[in-house]
Amino acid sequence: MASWTCKEELVSDNFSLWHQLGSVLRKVDDALDLKLAALGISLQDVQLLYSLKQAEQWQLRMSDLADSVALTRSGVTRAVSRLVDRELVCRQVCPKDQRAMYAVMTPKGEAALARAMVVIEPALQKYFFDGLSKMDERAIVRVIEQVNVLLAESESCQQAGQR
Repeated sequence: MASWTCKEELVSDNFSLWHQLGSVLRKVDDALDLKLAALGISLQDVQLLYSLKQAEQWQLRMSDLADSVALTRSGVTRAVSRLVDRELVCRQVCPKDQRAMYAVMTPKGEAALARAMVVIEPALQKYFFDGLSKMDERAIVRVIEQVNVLLAESESCQQAGQR
């Protein structure tokens, strides 16, 4: 693959593409956050609620919730505390492991997520999907699936090496 020089450092086309992808995703996230502000909810809140909605019984261990939205454990604790204050989420002690805590989406949280999705869906369509063909969308899905497989394999190898 070709490369180019920037400030006397070699930068690959791979990194350039990665940088552009991150930039686009941040811009879309910022646009979504602006739209959601009118509802009094952040994109991070929506991502947390969405992760809970996808989980069995709308609940996840705090550590699993942190992993699902790429937050640190302390970051997810603070974010969940804000959602608890607004009664969108409650905390429950894990019955099998009293040391573990679950975040559980409440019916009020489900309603807030539904309202947010009414804003998010057309915004995503406008800011991202309108510029893509169905073939482009399928290609993106395929790439995401391939990257997830590579990451899972890498994590398995890392965990095996730590034993």
